[in-house]
Amino acid sequence: MTAARPEPPLGPPAAVGDALAINSPPLPRPPNARLDFEPIELEHRSDGWTREKQRAFIEALADCGIVREAAARVGMSEQSARRLRRRADAATFNIAWEAALQLGADRLRSVAFERAIEGVVKPHFYHGEKVGEERVYDNRLLLALLARVERTVPYADAKRALSDWERWMAAIEDGDAPPPAGSEGGEPRLWQDVEGRWWTDFRPPSGFAGEHRGDYGDEDYCRVCIAGELAAIEAMQARKAAEEHIRRDAFFARIISPG
Repeated sequence: MTAARPEPPLGPPAAVGDALAINSPPLPRPPNARLDFEPIELEHRSDGWTREKQRAFIEALADCGIVREAAARVGMSEQSARRLRRRADAATFNIAWEAALQLGADRLRSVAFERAIEGVVKPHFYHGEKVGEERVYDNRLLLALLARVERTVPYADAKRALSDWERWMAAIEDGDAPPPAGSEGGEPRLWQDVEGRWWTDFRPPSGFAGEHRGDYGDEDYCRVCIAGELAAIEAMQARKAAEEHIRRDAFFARIISPG
């Protein structure tokens, strides 16, 4: 008798880590953000991961942020989705997966903060009749969500997918390659992560030894800003704050003296 081949190890548990990438840098969500990625070519089976099911899964994941639920919505299992993600030819599917998690995390993050801050109403019954209720706050829930982080795709790739959401999604069905880096105009980017640190994908200055991801020239390259850049950012923020104060004062001045 031939020994059964062991199943490959499954990925990290889906639970909260897959559903939320709270510590990842916040990603923008344009009104018409599109996610276009090339579907994985698989032997056709009506009950398998067809192109249509891959696209529907990513859309569902972006909506709910939970891998198990998204897979169930398209009639598949979480385990099969993870096996599909581990394939060597699943690079664009992985990017789409990560970007969808970022979008789905918006809803889950909102729910988590609401439950932690607003609490959940717990009714009290006596002899089968409701006699009162109390609001229960669960700070441990929020801490658990913040502590469980998973990101297997570079942030820059996920951000690029979010900037062209529908085209990335269409690629599941059409088999198109993802849009090349820099197709949105090629302007260097500047953003702040959840810890308050500023990042950019500008060319690093000579002798730069700070934290960075990838090498300059890579699609996913980014680095922390140096002291001079941070000073410029602070000046920019101060200028914008002053401009906003002027607009605010002018607005309320018109209310007080409409004539």
